[in-house]
Amino acid sequence: SRATGKTVEQFANETLFGALGITNYRWTADQKGLAHGGGGLWIAPRDLLKVGRMILDGGKFNGQQVLSAKWIEELSTSRHLVVLGRGYGLQWWRLSRRTDKAERRDDDILAAMGNMSNFLFIDRATNSVIVVNGWITTPRFLENPVRFLRRQILPALDSAQP
Repeated sequence: SRATGKTVEQFANETLFGALGITNYRWTADQKGLAHGGGGLWIAPRDLLKVGRMILDGGKFNGQQVLSAKWIEELSTSRHLVVLGRGYGLQWWRLSRRTDKAERRDDDILAAMGNMSNFLFIDRATNSVIVVNGWITTPRFLENPVRFLRRQILPALDSAQP
């Protein structure tokens, strides 16, 4: 807010949501009515898919440069290695496509992982965007969708590649 002179919501509307045609969303706010921007965004899966497609396309959506390619590269860069080889930085996770613990490395999958199992997975290897919308409240809410992605979705995508 200090850098732009706008609320997080105003800035997101003007620079991202408007360009993607996203109008129906809700952001959890503090007591002053301000969204903190680090989470609490309620957005339809089809709109989350637009965000993923734009990131996969280097910041472009429908031929328009929405975010700079440099910013996409920045948000895709891990700054910390955490939780069994997962990388993390700028609110985005980097996940290995591999399930073999000996082969874990920071490659291929960029993920936004939200509370209650709402996920956006971006798989550059297959040029795919996967959205998972859930309401899992167990302590494994992060683990189960990632396991499903690795065991079911990625092998299906890999087998469909020419």
